[in-house]
Parts: sequence; C-alpha cells; structure tokens
Amino acid sequence: MSVTEQRRGRRIMMSPGELDAFLAGQRTCRVATVSADGTPHASALWFLWDSGALWLYSLVRSRRWTQLGRDPRVAVVVDSGEEYGELR
Repeated sequence: MSVTEQRRGRRIMMSPGELDAFLAGQRTCRVATVSADGTPHASALWFLWDSGALWLYSLVRSRRWTQLGRDPRVAVVVDSGEEYGELR
C-alpha cells in the first residue's frame, strides 16, 4: 500500500466519537469466520453497539459458532456510503 492510499484512508477515517455514533445507528454487519479447511465463511448478522462492545445476534448451533469454537479469528464489517468520500 502506498503512502497516497494511506492518506486517502485517513480522510474517511472516523474519530472515536464519530465511530461510536455510527455504530450506534446501524444494525447489520457482515461477519467472517474461518472454516475447517481455512476458507472464509461470511454472512450478514444483526448487531447491537453498546458502550464500546459489539453484540452479535446468532443461533448458537450455527456454522459460524462451530467455526469460532475451533478458530476464534473473526472479522466484522459495518459500512455505508456510495462514493469514496461517503464511505464509513
């Protein structure tokens, strides 16, 4: 990644207060876990942002919870915006 790309990312980066307000107003995220063979498994979930904690709503017998029991790595994406300057 070049320095130019990093600077562009900083233009859309949120402050802690902006991030807190953004996440408090959203409800859907994409969660990625790692399958037994190492492939990613991504799915949409509802979530709640509460005092700096992300609470995910999921069935405990779901594929993602089985995968998390085996490998705790997880990625969560919450985004909005159409144009680059609108991305959050």
